[in-house]
Amino acid sequence: MTHVVKTEAPGTAGGLRPARAARLTGIMAAPSTAPTGRRSSPLDRRHIERRELTSRYLLPAVERLLDRETYPSLTVDQMTAEAEISRSTFYNYFEDKSDLLRTLTGDVMAAITEAARVWWMLSAHVTKDELQVALQHLFEIHAPHAVLLRAVSETISHDERVRTEFMDYMRNGAKGVQDYIRAGQKAGVLRADLDPNIAGDWLTWMFERGLSQLSFHNADADPERMLIAAVDVLWKALH
Repeated sequence: MTHVVKTEAPGTAGGLRPARAARLTGIMAAPSTAPTGRRSSPLDRRHIERRELTSRYLLPAVERLLDRETYPSLTVDQMTAEAEISRSTFYNYFEDKSDLLRTLTGDVMAAITEAARVWWMLSAHVTKDELQVALQHLFEIHAPHAVLLRAVSETISHDERVRTEFMDYMRNGAKGVQDYIRAGQKAGVLRADLDPNIAGDWLTWMFERGLSQLSFHNADADPERMLIAAVDVLWKALH
């Protein structure tokens, strides 16, 4: 396989920094095999390499930078330096920093959606304690990425691609909550007077805004009290 990520000698421009290059090259060197047993295509491999570069290097780097700067103020040079990759590597996989943010948004929102699914898939006869366990899982998955999602919320007003990516996940999230409400109503345990579509939209955006603004990264926040309050609000709203 011809590597798309170059590893160059120390001091040269272009490739990954030496230590990082060795690790990333090892990840990218082995050809992957699809579930059918066929060898993956170059497009498949490129997708895997891009995901690996994003999740292991760029996402942590960008989130560290966002602790002290806004995303619009960040430059590609800052992000690649923090991630210890070269500009040529960055532009081999991303058009620009907007393309990177769209990718980061998709990866993080996908993880959060999977965490929320633990809640949505609960039995209609779930106990309050079981609901708290499910929401705790969601909160814990969201917390490390709150700074990135705040950056997304600041960007969607002027970046259509990021807005589209984010809103697709929010619609999927709302549908999950709506289906949860309908299942509970059908079982006779959730309020029959609620419109599941409207209530689902409200709850989805309430959690998105609450988790982003009342983050576990907030030094004044007490995670346990925040979680208990969220469970109380949700329980009393639906039962």
